[in-house]
Amino acid sequence: MGKVFLSITLILFFIFNRGIHSDTIPNLYGHILDEARLLSASSIREFESKLDLFSEQSKTGIILFTVKSIEDLPQTDLWEELQSRWGIGKENRTVVLFISKQDKIIKIFLTENLRDLFSEEVKNWIVKKNMIPNFKLGDYDKGIQLAIVSIQRAVLGEKVIVTEDLGFLGKVNLFFRIISLPQNSIPIYLSIPGMIVFLLIVGTHTITTILRDSGFSWFQFLSLVPFYTVFPVLFMGAAGLILTGMYLLFYPLSKYYFREFSKLQVWREETVLLSDEKKMSAPERDKFDENGTFGSW
Repeated sequence: MGKVFLSITLILFFIFNRGIHSDTIPNLYGHILDEARLLSASSIREFESKLDLFSEQSKTGIILFTVKSIEDLPQTDLWEELQSRWGIGKENRTVVLFISKQDKIIKIFLTENLRDLFSEEVKNWIVKKNMIPNFKLGDYDKGIQLAIVSIQRAVLGEKVIVTEDLGFLGKVNLFFRIISLPQNSIPIYLSIPGMIVFLLIVGTHTITTILRDSGFSWFQFLSLVPFYTVFPVLFMGAAGLILTGMYLLFYPLSKYYFREFSKLQVWREETVLLSDEKKMSAPERDKFDENGTFGSW
């Protein structure tokens, strides 16, 4: 009886203990599992929407999992537990960003097919440059936002570690990536020729409409706006919106200055004619007027 009682006790303990551990890892109900309540409700909604879109486009899932303390988790290999609990297999492309608030622990777990994209330098950059400085200020939303942006860049094979100035276009692209506007996915050997062809065709047409002095040219101005919005973004990414803004600004200005310049040219021609008329003798000037070429002042 003693052995039977001991066996039943051990089995019940194992089942109870296992149940406690499994319950500490929540079911995968979304991309954001903020058990530590680090994020605001608005940030959770924003990140869920952006990560859901990114998952559809890149076929890669990014999961944020936060806990108050690792004491609440199973005392086993956490990554194995997460894979088992959430059904993450070898065929999946998954990144798990894990944060323990009280223990101040941050870890990035990766499926095997993504490990080549995340060197130790890249992971350290995400943790030490994007997250920790903002976490120290209590700004978890911004730290996690920047980390997600860097993880997305790494997944897409883009540069993550910034050791030099990005340049103006690079900063614009980074800004629009943070607010989730599209970046160019076309390889550079196709995007550059594409932009050249675009500028030759649409740019030439734009110049002709600017030089055309008619009301119809303003209709053409409006009809070109979609072209200057879609194609620059397609070939240059979000930085292409700079070209869109330049078109909207400089087209009206160019039309105005061209019209004023044309008036100035006409005035100069009239001034020259007046000057020539004054040099004429009276009979010559009368004959000149009779021909109807130029009237009196």
